[in-house]
Amino acid sequence: MSIIKQFVKYSGVAATSAIVDWIVYSTLVFFGAHYVVAQVVSRLAGGAYAFFTNKYWSFDVRSRGRVSVEGRRFLVLYLVSYGLSLSLLWFLGDIAGMNIFLAKLLADSSCLALNFFIMRGYVFHPRPGIIGWLRALVQNL
Repeated sequence: MSIIKQFVKYSGVAATSAIVDWIVYSTLVFFGAHYVVAQVVSRLAGGAYAFFTNKYWSFDVRSRGRVSVEGRRFLVLYLVSYGLSLSLLWFLGDIAGMNIFLAKLLADSSCLALNFFIMRGYVFHPRPGIIGWLRALVQNL
């Protein structure tokens, strides 16, 4: 599958995952949850949806024996992306004084392209380990 087609599928998953995320986030904020707590819960909901949809649809990975490896890799990526997103949201919301919905949009959008390339080249790739991924990434630059 071409990288363009994968990116289009990934973007579709990202959009629908964002819808899940935003519905959960907005609902929690509406009912009085602090926006950072709402972000924690909403990103977890969107992440679970994104893992399985990207695995089976965007990247068309059908191997059952690799789910635990892919799950661990996704979790590492997700935690890094999650930390980046929360940090940016906090910075934009609390430090920069930006509207919290605009801050969320910017924080989430900043992770989109980075996550695609790491998912494509590491999470759902049969190559063993992060060292192999970094080596291949450097060779392809």
